[in-house]
Amino acid sequence: RVVNRTADDTPEFGLLVTLHQESTAGHVDAEAVTDVDGGFRFEGVENIADASYGVSATYQDVMYGVDIDLSQLDMPIELVVYEAVDDDSAFSIEGASLLIVQADAPRTLWALEIVKIKNATDTAYVPGPEPMSLVRFGLPPGAGGLQVDTALLGADFIQVDQGFALMASVPPGEHEVMYAYRFPYS
Repeated sequence: RVVNRTADDTPEFGLLVTLHQESTAGHVDAEAVTDVDGGFRFEGVENIADASYGVSATYQDVMYGVDIDLSQLDMPIELVVYEAVDDDSAFSIEGASLLIVQADAPRTLWALEIVKIKNATDTAYVPGPEPMSLVRFGLPPGAGGLQVDTALLGADFIQVDQGFALMASVPPGEHEVMYAYRFPYS
């Protein structure tokens, strides 16, 4: 079932839920709509050995998902959603680490950064339409070779004038953003 944790576990009615099946044979999706109790059901799902399964739904422009183990079907699947806000005070940076991985002779440093974002509210931060409302990260002048990795669902990034910005929502909890890049030094 799908519940809204901002609204004290209120069931979400009429929400489209997608079952994802990923295996060596390919990717298969099935869809269901939640009932008045927030319940959803998928019929005829084949349990393929070594396949990965998950369910997801988009609520107020935020994607939510959970991985599932079909061998544990006696456990109910609960997909939690939250009300969306565009107030960036909903999250904070709880920690950051910088590792200089390598220094090359042509005066280039390779860096890896890990930033922990924390949303301690019971709402999900959704960036507004303005560029400054995105979750932004600074990079040194001349940085290149940017690679970004995060477990935030549906996250993508764009390069901005002095770094990059995540085009992602930040649901409640702690989330890591890891990024690597190179930059010249003197």
